[in-house]
Amino acid sequence: MVTLFLIILSSLGGFTVILGGYLTYRNHIGTGKLLIGLGAGVGIPWLLYILFTIMVTQESTAIIAQHSIVGWTGIILSFIARSIAR
Repeated sequence: MVTLFLIILSSLGGFTVILGGYLTYRNHIGTGKLLIGLGAGVGIPWLLYILFTIMVTQESTAIIAQHSIVGWTGIILSFIARSIAR
């Protein structure tokens, strides 16, 4: 149940980062930065959960493979977007 909730939040976090990037592009800098920050903040618990699961199960390749490349890309891009928006 917790995993499903974090996956949904992570998906919405990516959408939030994309929306924040669009608003930043359209010269709504304050609102864009806020949305990018919220989207990146949502991805952090998901990333921590994955790292915790890898440490507990000792099966890093299986855990990494189970989560889509879209999720990993979204987390990385949200951190990049946050650093660019500053």
